[in-house]
Amino acid sequence: MTRTAYLVRLSRDDLKQPGNIDEKFILRLAMCDELADRHGLTRADDADRYIEQVSGGSLAKRPKMRECLEKCQKRHYTHLISHYEEKQCHFF
Repeated sequence: MTRTAYLVRLSRDDLKQPGNIDEKFILRLAMCDELADRHGLTRADDADRYIEQVSGGSLAKRPKMRECLEKCQKRHYTHLISHYEEKQCHFF
């Protein structure tokens, strides 16, 4: 069985683009849904959507990303999708 997580964030550059923050998150989540559909993966539910509004910097400043990666390490997810680039975490 597959279990998919989404990792979505808004960087400083994203914030400079037109539209409000909620619209930007909705668009990026829709992009993740489209990637999941295209690859035959289950869509992430609310609990499996890690959303942050932070700029780059260290992992210490990214609590949602850390939480998501910790769950990936524990093999909680089979796939991790980001709107920037699709990543697949296959565990055997």
